[in-house]
Amino acid sequence: MKRVFKNITLKEDTFNDIKSGNVDTDLFIDRINGYVSKANRLINTKMEKLDDVELLENLEEVFDIYFDRKDFLRMFALKYGNHYIDYMPIMTYMYDENGNNISYLAAVTNKVKLLDRRVFDLKTLRRLTNSGDILLLKKNIAKPIDPIRKREKYEALFVDGTDIDSGIVDKSSDLYSCAATIVRKKTIIKYVLYDLKMYISEINRQVKEIIALSMSDDDELSRIGKQYKESYDKNSNNGTLSKGERVSVKYHQKSNKRRRRN
Repeated sequence: MKRVFKNITLKEDTFNDIKSGNVDTDLFIDRINGYVSKANRLINTKMEKLDDVELLENLEEVFDIYFDRKDFLRMFALKYGNHYIDYMPIMTYMYDENGNNISYLAAVTNKVKLLDRRVFDLKTLRRLTNSGDILLLKKNIAKPIDPIRKREKYEALFVDGTDIDSGIVDKSSDLYSCAATIVRKKTIIKYVLYDLKMYISEINRQVKEIIALSMSDDDELSRIGKQYKESYDKNSNNGTLSKGERVSVKYHQKSNKRRRRN
């Protein structure tokens, strides 16, 4: 599992506005507040007390969560109740009406790995999919390079359809709660908090680059930069500009200790 910041495009969006002649200081402030408020909500959330799905939902406000192939094996195990250990191509004797040979990509248990079979007849494949030892993920069709003498008529079997190479589990997916369980096991709160400090630092860095235009040698850019700087200073002074909350690892550690005692 990998946790990556969602793109902070404050600088890019503002510079594009300037290029298009759309200098909007209110929009600039709204964008800052939008990014910072998301980080602050997560900083102030007692993540230790959230259930697995709530934790994932909150993390996804700021982070994109990517899963590797091993993570997906664990999700399939949680969803289907079988211990899948690997992926393998499943060759068959089945042909469709166009003469294409049918094969699959599948998650398999150790029982199937030990069979060490290259091609599965329909009866065996049906038995192993029904038992859950083979979980078909993707159907492939291809003209056979080496024609197989034995031919079986194609029969539609259950195919899970999960794209294990996308790395993403959408909230609408049946695997979302399983993904949340994995996120919980692999998430160390103090590292999330350290990441949020970096997230806020990146926002501040982009803000500084934008208001630094006020010192540009180009008169027009300098004038525009001063507008952004004045708006930033004004909103900062009157309290309408969101600032990053102080990150306290100890606060979350104390909360976690109380949770364990309860």
